[in-house]
Amino acid sequence: METIIKIRPSELTVNLLEKLQYLLKGNDNYEITIQVAEKPSRSSLRLETKDEYKERLDKAISNVEKGESVVAFSLEEFSKLSGSL
Repeated sequence: METIIKIRPSELTVNLLEKLQYLLKGNDNYEITIQVAEKPSRSSLRLETKDEYKERLDKAISNVEKGESVVAFSLEEFSKLSGSL
């Protein structure tokens, strides 16, 4: 089973956590992941034309093919970084 529940910070209460705990009671095979993401404001959303999108996508593909503007790391580096989060 996999589900995504989106809530506002004000909705994150002890009561909600208790309800989740009750629903999953007796089953330690589940894992709960909490991800915090800032919603972009409407003013920061930039509408782009189909041609602008294609141009941006083509540039990104070209950068990857040339090895430019690419961030890469080993599994060990990823493990170390993710362990510190």
